[in-house]
Amino acid sequence: MYSQSELFFRDFRAQISASYRRLARKYHPDVNASEEASTQYGAIRIAYDILSNDLRRKQYDENGRGGWTDMGRRPKSEASEAVEGADVLTVVTLSFLEAALGKKHSLQVSAKRPCPDCVGSGSRPGSRPVFCELCRGSGAVSAHHAGFSGSGMRWDVPCPACGARGVVKQEWCTRCGGDGRAATTVTMSVAIPAGVDAESVLKLKGQGDAGRSGGPPGDLYITFAVKASAGMRRRGMDLYSEVVVRYTDAILGGVTEVPTIHGQATLQIPAGTQNGQMLALRGAGISPEAAGLAATEGVLQIGAGESQRGAHFFTVILLLPTQASHFLI
Repeated sequence: MYSQSELFFRDFRAQISASYRRLARKYHPDVNASEEASTQYGAIRIAYDILSNDLRRKQYDENGRGGWTDMGRRPKSEASEAVEGADVLTVVTLSFLEAALGKKHSLQVSAKRPCPDCVGSGSRPGSRPVFCELCRGSGAVSAHHAGFSGSGMRWDVPCPACGARGVVKQEWCTRCGGDGRAATTVTMSVAIPAGVDAESVLKLKGQGDAGRSGGPPGDLYITFAVKASAGMRRRGMDLYSEVVVRYTDAILGGVTEVPTIHGQATLQIPAGTQNGQMLALRGAGISPEAAGLAATEGVLQIGAGESQRGAHFFTVILLLPTQASHFLI
């Protein structure tokens, strides 16, 4: 504050008054209409009101700059200003199949919740705060000055006695340290939708840290670590794997049973199928809703809504005979 008002000699009232008059002539709104000048004049006036008063100057010297932020403006008071809770991020590990089909997942996260000991007040249970006499617990004081033209100016500024906190003595809760919130292990059931992958982010609104002083809670963001599958690869909503086909089926055509994420399915082998050829089982891939595929007696039946699902592609690996006579039909 001394640097703001250029009142370097706080023990000499004459120098304080002289400095104030010099700066007031330079920054007074009746002389200088700029917004910067108005802000500077407010700071100068506040400084003079405090430094020219023995009691206020003593309180300022004891408390320091404290909550003084933008001079001439009231800052956010930690004691009364509502603060939004922080967002919380957690990672859920899923198997390949769980990510593809979705699941109900029991999740435990560490998040701040209202402190059970002080019920969110931040004060030690049974204690009473001593409110600041200067601002009467509001954290702000008003400064008023009449202009040269008779118009008055008033500012709502941080209380210099309590540092804008509103209290001068407080016994804080030992569990939360006065924050009003304590770290808590929260258990919740989360419906993980089908088709999530490492790029997916699930947002649960209001499940992050609790707000402070009545502020809204933050959100919970869930990302996923998906384990690889030994027999399948994924690309978007489509799946890829290999299938071994007998050479007779490749020549004449036939069918074979293949595993999918939904169970066993029947794959058609067209006549003349070549080694390395890719065959598609439409509708057997990943669905954002994982619905429409019903297993009957362990065999997959492609049902309604298959156009909304991905495909499962199979790369053909021909099973050739070990003896020439096996080629005879």
